Amino acid sequence: MTANDILRHLFPLCPWVNPDTIWDRVISGDGDKPIARTLVAWQSTQKAIAHAIAGGFDLLITHEPTYWGYSDAHERELHFLSHPDDYRLPDEKLRLLHESGLVVLRLHDTWDRFPVHGVPYAWARHLGFCAPPSAVSDDGYLLAFDVPEQPARQYAAGIARACALLGEPAVQFVGSDTAPVRRIGVGTGCVCDPQAFWRMGCDLCVTTDDGLWYWGPLSCAIDLDAPVVRVNHRTSEEPGMQSLAAYLRNTLQMQAEYFYEGCSYRLVQG
Repeated sequence: MTANDILRHLFPLCPWVNPDTIWDRVISGDGDKPIARTLVAWQSTQKAIAHAIAGGFDLLITHEPTYWGYSDAHERELHFLSHPDDYRLPDEKLRLLHESGLVVLRLHDTWDRFPVHGVPYAWARHLGFCAPPSAVSDDGYLLAFDVPEQPARQYAAGIARACALLGEPAVQFVGSDTAPVRRIGVGTGCVCDPQAFWRMGCDLCVTTDDGLWYWGPLSCAIDLDAPVVRVNHRTSEEPGMQSLAAYLRNTLQMQAEYFYEGCSYRLVQG
């Protein structure tokens, strides 16, 4: 099995992607190198790369960019490579990758909406929504689940407990504490605009800090007193990375392990 074999397996299962334009590709190393051991991480941070090298892994699969750009379809051509002084750590990361020969494969567009096993479904299961969704957005990224009626604050507290298991000890919550909730919307990444969830009939939506700002969508939710939970982007997608490692083991019979880093930030109280 090689990194390119994984792409050849996934692309036919993902009719929503164009293999020529999506971000899913080999970012570093030889995509035809035989792979014995694979490490799956949410992002190919320097810590994850060092762990993969030290652990003798041949392949590191990352969901998010290696070199900090929003799109890394051509990461080797990003601005920082010609202006390295603009960034603090590229030299060490590049050195680790080039000297080790570690293959880095990015799986983003495929896994972001892969049915059953992919990112939104794994996140929903972690939050306790294990039944098939009651509704799925047209683009396939957002899921809605019908739930027993309870006040919004009660569901928000349950979501916070689930996030604590992933290293995020509290979640952000706006809107009415007491609003009755019968349908919850779940999503990950930058597509979690509350307006989209409201169009799906959701009374409470679980969003992330990737692209959801307080001056815009959350201010709207506050004015409407509409319940919205916001969590860290990494928190919402860690379950999807665990699911990817399991998929590689169970479907492709690969030796795949999952590298956990947890919530991107720490809370500091004064």
